[in-house]
Amino acid sequence: MNIDKLIYKAIADVCKTETPETWAEENKQSFAIAKEVANEILNYDEIEKSDIERMRFFVKIICEVHGITLSQFKSKTRTKELAMARAQACAIGHERTILSINKMSAVIHRHRATILFHINHHQGNLDYDKNYRNKWEEVQRKIGNN
Repeated sequence: MNIDKLIYKAIADVCKTETPETWAEENKQSFAIAKEVANEILNYDEIEKSDIERMRFFVKIICEVHGITLSQFKSKTRTKELAMARAQACAIGHERTILSINKMSAVIHRHRATILFHINHHQGNLDYDKNYRNKWEEVQRKIGNN
């Protein structure tokens, strides 16, 4: 079934009309928006897979900037440098991907509550921790527009 037919069916259900094609013709802008949203929904899985790969790339760059290995990043060790790297990974994942907290936690190997904690404290870290801010700026430069 193509996208137009799916939208026509939804219009018929929602608008209680027997002629969704006529409604679509009369409401071209709304139909175009509905079509765009439907395409985004159908492409969500592809975007999510792409974002998981982007997240792994971000983690790799963060490890380089912080001078740690990926195995250290994933370890249970909680040194300040490792915690800072993980916090920045959470923040960049939140800012630059559409990944859910649960998907991000799978990539970063941390509990979802930890991910939320780091996202919520990111701005305060930038404001009050000069070392955090300097590392963050370096990560941003290395990642660029990815």
